Amino acid sequence: MEPEHQASPGGRESAEAFFRRRGTPTGEQTMKRAAVVRKEARLEFPEVMNLNQLAAYLQLSPQTIYKKVERGEIPGAKIGRQWRFKRAVIDEWLERTALLSPSGLDLLMQATKEAADRAGYRPEDVDRLIEKVRAETGR
Repeated sequence: MEPEHQASPGGRESAEAFFRRRGTPTGEQTMKRAAVVRKEARLEFPEVMNLNQLAAYLQLSPQTIYKKVERGEIPGAKIGRQWRFKRAVIDEWLERTALLSPSGLDLLMQATKEAADRAGYRPEDVDRLIEKVRAETGR
């Protein structure tokens, strides 16, 4: 009989095993699911959206969209007194935003370490390079 969950060498269950056991989606699964939902939603939204359409597309209130657009947080073009948003630009912006989120950065970091390992780099070298980049960029 297999154990119900696997413990790490320190005796604690790994995060992956914990999420798998609970049926909770991991960050990667959540991002994939969100991409599928956005892909399906593309069929219902025009290539160029107004503010209310963008609010529906992003599932946020028009007021929230307006504030974020005015602060430059969401890419758009003001034509006269009206805002317009290209769906392709919004989708690209969402992907970048997701990658820069804490869970996105964790996934990117994990993928980087795995690729470095396959290329023959030592984990200490990768960690040292990551710290150097963080110090240079302030992240």
